[in-house]
Amino acid sequence: MRILRILVLTLAVLSSPLAHADLVFSAPPRGTEAEERATYEPFVQAMSEWIGTRVVYDYPGDFVTYTFRMRKGQYDLVFDGPHFVAWRMANLHHRVLVDLPEPLVFNVVTGVENGEVNDLDSLINKRVCSLASMQFGTLVVLSQYKLREPELQIVKGEARVAENLQSGQCNVAILRSNVFNRLPEPERAKYKVVFTSNPYPNSAITAGPRLSDDQRRILTARLSDPENSAMKDVLIRFTTKAASFTRAEPTRFVGMDQMLKERVFGW
Repeated sequence: MRILRILVLTLAVLSSPLAHADLVFSAPPRGTEAEERATYEPFVQAMSEWIGTRVVYDYPGDFVTYTFRMRKGQYDLVFDGPHFVAWRMANLHHRVLVDLPEPLVFNVVTGVENGEVNDLDSLINKRVCSLASMQFGTLVVLSQYKLREPELQIVKGEARVAENLQSGQCNVAILRSNVFNRLPEPERAKYKVVFTSNPYPNSAITAGPRLSDDQRRILTARLSDPENSAMKDVLIRFTTKAASFTRAEPTRFVGMDQMLKERVFGW
């Protein structure tokens, strides 16, 4: 009975509608609540001012809650990876507004002295530090395998994946190339890259059907303006050089949700 009560309460929390104002923005929870709010709350405040409708940030707490609420259509504005962007375009009538200008490339990295790991095949049944299994970089690497694959050691936040690699808590890690390249040269020299992915469209912001055409146009213009400083904390976190988002080309995202359908049950 106790397990049943816990299950019922959990489902009630997941399925309950958000107590939101007019529009709700969210993104995958890559850090603590304090870290995420420090990044996104100034961002949503600026968006509220631009479009004349209050936008609030929802911190979902974990990836399961995030994807549940996102799939239920509880988010009006979302910033996440190209596979989720494509899924919302196809299933929730979202439109992609802007994306990060740098292509998304992933590396699998290990220590130079790790003679057991030199390619993807040598990772089979070995532990690899990564973000959640539905994160795009993780899916990109797993999609290289037909049957057997690495064992994932899930770490919350890509900065922590890099930290765990450096501290020795991880022997192998999946990292965005720009995260790996941010490491100081003496530190990068300690590692070797055993896999580099093809380039993909980067993370993007989509808007749901509750936003008007005018609101979407305003957001697109503001977010792609390099003179606009409201998005600097977001850009610093996810890019190396970009001064703004760029206007997204929707056709680049079509079909990117296929990895979800092929690798994640229920999508």
